[in-house]
Amino acid sequence: MDTLRSNTVSTRCQRMAELAQRHPTMRLTTLAHHIDLDFLCVAFDRTRLTFLGFTHYSGRSRRGTAVVKRKTAGSRLSRSLKAIREWCARHRHEPMTEQHRQLTRKLQGHYAYYGITGNGRSLNLFFLQATRAWKTWLSRRSRKAYLNWQKFNALLARYRLPPPKIIHSIYRHPANP
Repeated sequence: MDTLRSNTVSTRCQRMAELAQRHPTMRLTTLAHHIDLDFLCVAFDRTRLTFLGFTHYSGRSRRGTAVVKRKTAGSRLSRSLKAIREWCARHRHEPMTEQHRQLTRKLQGHYAYYGITGNGRSLNLFFLQATRAWKTWLSRRSRKAYLNWQKFNALLARYRLPPPKIIHSIYRHPANP
């Protein structure tokens, strides 16, 4: 967001506040002609907040009410995927059982922290990219041992990775509060 647009938002907010103070009996709906789409887009962008690895943003629930939604922050997601790719590269020559055990623990740890209500899309993306990274680095174990997707899916049938799971739901209540 450039400074020109942010200054425009603050000056428009100030003008609207001054107008509301000068005419306290005026309904807020009469201010609609002072608001344009560009102003609303910048105001919406300001409602995004990144905190503790999550991007909190405003959205609508299935019922249509305004809610705060959360998803994995882009920087944290890319950092986690980079760490998975580097780990797969460093440990590609270890036995499959050891690789599977460690990768399973890494995925479960990611799900334990980022597995909150509304973050399923980011969890699924992380799972797919981690699976792809594992396949890539298993294919690079030697020149002859290239794994196509058919062979890799057969390998996944034996060494199944845990699917994405929502661990912390805001809709489930604790048994003993």
